[in-house]
Amino acid sequence: PSTAIPCHRCPPARSGHRCVADNSNLYVFGGYNPDYDESGGSENEDYPLFRELWRYNFATDTWHQMGTEGYMPRELASMSLCLHGNNLLVFGGTGIPFGESNGNDVHVCNVKYKRWALLSCRGKKPNRIYGQAMAIINGCLYVFGGTTGYIYSTDLHKLDLNTREWIQLKPNNMSCDMPEERYRHEIAHDGQRIYILGGGTSWTAYSLDKIHAYNLETNTWEEITTKPHEKIGDSGRFPWNLTAAFHPATFETLQNKIPARFFLPWRGIRNLKQLLKITAFLPDIAGKQEMLPASFSRGILQPLG
Repeated sequence: PSTAIPCHRCPPARSGHRCVADNSNLYVFGGYNPDYDESGGSENEDYPLFRELWRYNFATDTWHQMGTEGYMPRELASMSLCLHGNNLLVFGGTGIPFGESNGNDVHVCNVKYKRWALLSCRGKKPNRIYGQAMAIINGCLYVFGGTTGYIYSTDLHKLDLNTREWIQLKPNNMSCDMPEERYRHEIAHDGQRIYILGGGTSWTAYSLDKIHAYNLETNTWEEITTKPHEKIGDSGRFPWNLTAAFHPATFETLQNKIPARFFLPWRGIRNLKQLLKITAFLPDIAGKQEMLPASFSRGILQPLG
């Protein structure tokens, strides 16, 4: 079935936005569209950016543009977004002109009270960057990689959300196990390790043949050689190395109070309806072949932790 509200009230087409979800809603923040008409024309004061927050409710199958109070950030493309309880945390990103108006603040939007606030932090913040990846682990916000628009980063920063202090993590092993500099990647975690997925630079795109992981217990980088799924093999029909390096996405769900984080190549899901059907059947997606397109096999989606 089609979305329950008229199409003109759905989010306009965009790129560079960010999405997060809980068990009830999908939140879509920011984005960019150079097409004047598609981006709202004269009604969009921030053209070609979208300074807006949308919510899609799974139960009612409806979109709603959320009216919020407080200062919404203006770095609206290639920022990072996480959901922590009722709070959306936004870090970094770029505005207009791209690469020259980057951010390094943490903005918080309480989705219950629909109010934005700037998180006051101490310590040395990361550079003003965009295209970085972010995750919340045990009450701490981790930020990896990104670009200033001129240089790419391999830095890993940590913000303790209780003390609100930034620190840059210095690994015990400065070796070939470190990941290459990159942006537009994603990260996932299992509580002990942070996994770096995809991404690249203007001249390089990184495949998933090898995955770099940061071990939070030993404070070291590790390089993990991946292997094909036992039922797919190297000749699987899904082109991992082609698609996974460009704009990957991670989605985190909560099943029986146990976090399960999944990595999805951006071209692997053809539309939002399909994604919602897939996530509705987590974590046993491998046994739900009827929910996947004909080009998918049971082993395409595998939990990382």
